[in-house]
Amino acid sequence: MLLSCISTGVTKLDTTYNYRPTSAKEVKVYLEPEDVPCNFERIALINTKTAFKMNDLRSINLAKMEAASAGGNAITLRGFRYPEAENDTAKVGTKVAIFITDTGCN
Repeated sequence: MLLSCISTGVTKLDTTYNYRPTSAKEVKVYLEPEDVPCNFERIALINTKTAFKMNDLRSINLAKMEAASAGGNAITLRGFRYPEAENDTAKVGTKVAIFITDTGCN
């Protein structure tokens, strides 16, 4: 997906099962997998590439949309790689779309 200088790539981790799409508005964001208070399954890797000066929030919101499309109801952040070379103007972020399997878990 491309959205004004942001691109994403999604890699499903288990192609034998298709999750139903969810709502991006309801996708929760956790910094670390240990922060997720419930049992979950990792369903996809989401890589975003943005212009270096862009706000990380736009990248996270796009990742939430991609996670919802893949059937995730949360994402964990794996980190951002900032440009190292002078001619490199892109920042790459990796997130993991997850599906929280516990019903009624807060």
